Amino acid sequence: MSNSLIKYNNKFIPGPFGLYNPGVLCYFNSLIQCLMGCSSMNQYFLLNELEFKKKNNKVALLYIDLLKENIQNTTPNKIFNSSIILQQLLLKYKEKQNHINNIGIGQEDICEFLSIFLDIINDKNIEKLFLHKYQCDIFCSSCRDISNIPEDRSFQFEIPLNNIDSYELDYLNKPKNINIDITNYIRNNVSHISSLDCKKCQSKNTLIK
Repeated sequence: MSNSLIKYNNKFIPGPFGLYNPGVLCYFNSLIQCLMGCSSMNQYFLLNELEFKKKNNKVALLYIDLLKENIQNTTPNKIFNSSIILQQLLLKYKEKQNHINNIGIGQEDICEFLSIFLDIINDKNIEKLFLHKYQCDIFCSSCRDISNIPEDRSFQFEIPLNNIDSYELDYLNKPKNINIDITNYIRNNVSHISSLDCKKCQSKNTLIK
């Protein structure tokens, strides 16, 4: 993964700009603003604009348009309408998942929409910038069997502020300590798996990852 990373370059970070929020777009505006802060992704989009045009990837092209206008800073302090990107994103997503009808109507989850964004962009190089892999152990608290997951692939991980399953809870809750050791947290983080039963003893709600 490290070979695919592009060195941070503030030339590809847009200046301050606003995004219009009619009432329920704060989650999506937050996502767009976070993505705009990723210089490696922005650089890749701009350098491969022609490829996205060939593929007619409208979501990518709308993102590039917004990115170019704000990097060039032709209209300082302008308020932009991100709903154009959102509408195209939902249109493409519903084409792929035709059983989904209500997504995007109200307040949504920013993490879910990051996954949707990456799915619709559908570019392996963009995916590599966000993808991380873990080697995890699955432990059954009933039969005490331990099994391995060679590659637990994900685009996100959560840092809980109040989670009794986390070994790092005391560490995170120290009020004077503002530096979180992410590497140590990932290594020690524990979570329950309610969606699977133990393959060895068939017990329910006993698996811990």
